[in-house]
Amino acid sequence: MYDVRNVRPPLDAGPPEPPPRPKGSLFPVLVVLGFGLAMTIGLVALTGAAGLFVVFALAGILGFAALHYLLWGWWLAQKIREDEQAEE
Repeated sequence: MYDVRNVRPPLDAGPPEPPPRPKGSLFPVLVVLGFGLAMTIGLVALTGAAGLFVVFALAGILGFAALHYLLWGWWLAQKIREDEQAEE
């Protein structure tokens, strides 16, 4: 139906409120973790000790990378703090 009235929104209404942010779900994270666990179990079940060595090697490489990431981040944060203090 067409409304012929000349109705305007009030000028003091301000910008409309943004819609609420949707809440996240842990389901995708659980799916990925479950898939990784299933692949690991399947690899070890099908290949035996060789698969176990592969899993340990991959875990070692990921752990080594994570350790370097954390240590480098800590070192870089210290350098940034030192530079900021030197500028003051």
